[in-house]
Amino acid sequence: MSDFKQWLLLFGGELLMNLVIYADDSGTHDLDGVLPQSQVTTIGGYVGKSDSWLKLSREWKKALRDHSAPYFHFTELQYAENCRGAIPPHKRNPYTGWTPEQCQAFRLACAKIAASGNRIPVCGDWNTKAVAEDLPKEYKSNSRASVVWLFYDAARDTIKVKWPKLQGPITVCFDHTQNPDWRNAIFDVHGWFKNKYGRFGIIGFGDKNIDINCHGLQAADLIAGRLRQLTRIIQDYDPMPGDSLSELDSILFSKFGPKNLQELLARRSGFQQLPNLPPISK
Repeated sequence: MSDFKQWLLLFGGELLMNLVIYADDSGTHDLDGVLPQSQVTTIGGYVGKSDSWLKLSREWKKALRDHSAPYFHFTELQYAENCRGAIPPHKRNPYTGWTPEQCQAFRLACAKIAASGNRIPVCGDWNTKAVAEDLPKEYKSNSRASVVWLFYDAARDTIKVKWPKLQGPITVCFDHTQNPDWRNAIFDVHGWFKNKYGRFGIIGFGDKNIDINCHGLQAADLIAGRLRQLTRIIQDYDPMPGDSLSELDSILFSKFGPKNLQELLARRSGFQQLPNLPPISK
């Protein structure tokens, strides 16, 4: 039985009465920030009432059927789009052979579902490469916990603004990780926020590409992947692609009303973070 199914069993019928956060990481594959696309790390996701996630799951399943896709995965989809369908046979990718137009249509369809309803995006980001190069070693060793802490802090602030009177527990589900250091960092920070604020309750892990109930994690993967791209622009690792909002950004961040990309980057869609937060105390 997967962690996610165990989590559902533990939570039981109370699931329908609480806030649920689905979260995924992006750019976490190299703590030194040397490997391609690892210069910045983001954890992105959505927070919303449990019934909104049930609605998302129904709509997400339909989008997968309509586009003949087994699941949504931001990086694989982008790779297929950049390769224009010419992915080597040894590369396992469910979007092999898709045209750029097919990739874009699928991404936008999923973005419209993720951005609908009362769910709010939240994010934590971290300049991995700058920390590894410029700050003392103890900062680097705690980079994982720091970006998780930023995510939880953003989620807490979002909940205080959006649902100030809601008192029920907050359940968190992350995409599974094989890296024990990342898993420990998530548990450590979750425990700290649970002890400090009380409302953070059960935490679980699911596999967004396998567990059929993890459509919320696929939505989190979508926004985490796009937020990493935006953070790379903010941190000057990638050039500004122009000032017009892309169709994807217009959909994902419509609730924040940015007029152009410059404004979106300046506001960071409500996920403003300190770039070099000191390591949290264990």
